[in-house]
Amino acid sequence: PLGRAVDTAEAVARGVRLPARVLPWLREMDEVVVWDERRPDLAVWNLDPERLRGLEEKHWLNGGPFSGTPLAGRWDSLREGADKIMAEYAVVKRESGWRTLAEESADEAEIAIFCHLGVGLTLIAYLLEVCPLTLWRSAFLAPASVTTLLLERRAGGRAGFRLLRLGDISHLVKNNIEAGTAGLQYNTK
Repeated sequence: PLGRAVDTAEAVARGVRLPARVLPWLREMDEVVVWDERRPDLAVWNLDPERLRGLEEKHWLNGGPFSGTPLAGRWDSLREGADKIMAEYAVVKRESGWRTLAEESADEAEIAIFCHLGVGLTLIAYLLEVCPLTLWRSAFLAPASVTTLLLERRAGGRAGFRLLRLGDISHLVKNNIEAGTAGLQYNTK
């Protein structure tokens, strides 16, 4: 189910001579669907923005259109997977936010993750500590786009992720390649 993401990761890994790892928790969240008037199996990140906005104020994970879906399990899996990767770099999530455990943690490290739209937006939301519904209703990651986050270390071991680029397609534009719109549900131009 990782398809294009695996192909892209392997090509990049060969180019930079680094190993690639397939992490099952980063597979697309295509099994998390809800009923919608447009289709009975709509991906949760494609719900109407107004409907998602209303859910942000409530406990979004349990209830509403997400009842009876595997969303809670996928959210837990994604969080656990992200926490495990971050822990490899001495970065941990606490109730009060992200923390660095070592003075040198993650200073020179770069991590590349290749994934699809829904899981990408959900992972970004987790790292930024915002409700995924906010990104689901208002952001788009074109196929082959690049998103860049920076872990900003703060005093006292505090840390936080900063979004530097979201869905950047400048490398495609530079090479006269049109960005794809796969994943958009409405007008695509």
